[in-house]
Amino acid sequence: MRRVLLSIVATALLGAGGPALAQPKQLTVQASVARDLARMIQASGFECPEVRAVYQIGADNKGNIMRIVCGVVGGPAIDSPSFRMHANPAGAGKITRWEQ
Repeated sequence: MRRVLLSIVATALLGAGGPALAQPKQLTVQASVARDLARMIQASGFECPEVRAVYQIGADNKGNIMRIVCGVVGGPAIDSPSFRMHANPAGAGKITRWEQ
């Protein structure tokens, strides 16, 4: 799991322009990382059959903030559950439901 967090954080840091982004940026995530992310979300007690998309939202004092959208890739996007992941370069991360 730590490898997944480090991979996501590294990808996000490469594209981050500073502490906050003006617009969320969709990240390109390898299929193996997407599968690991779905497993991490499931291990946190949430439903996530597949990861549809990952967005870099910004950063705060806890680390980078990503929005992870689950569902079935290629399926309808209606009511796709979303999750917030705080991740930092040390590999620590926390997954919660995305609250608007």
